Amino acid sequence: MVGAVMAFYNDCSDELVDWAYSRLVPEPPAPMAEPVFVPRFWENTGHSRSFIMGSRDTTCFPALARSQAKRLGVVPLEIDTGHSPWLSRPAEFAALLVDATKTEPVGPLIPTSLSDHTS
Repeated sequence: MVGAVMAFYNDCSDELVDWAYSRLVPEPPAPMAEPVFVPRFWENTGHSRSFIMGSRDTTCFPALARSQAKRLGVVPLEIDTGHSPWLSRPAEFAALLVDATKTEPVGPLIPTSLSDHTS
């Protein structure tokens, strides 16, 4: 239980942790091993895109989240939560989801790792 709390519920109340943890089930490994194919994803410049990140997320660390947002050419919408803002701050998260529909890209999509672009 400690690992799940640290990874997913580090900013949730004890009651919420108990409720959420009681609903966790093992993730089947097959979907994680299946390649995802989205043709021409990196060529898609005509659709809006956004990225919501938790500033206290211990699963997708803020530095990694900012790197992913940069690859998407967006400024991340930040919320002061861990990995599960829909549990710890549902109203604030819902408002961010609405805001996410209104964001505009600030840069191009970057299909390769950002480390490939540093000297």
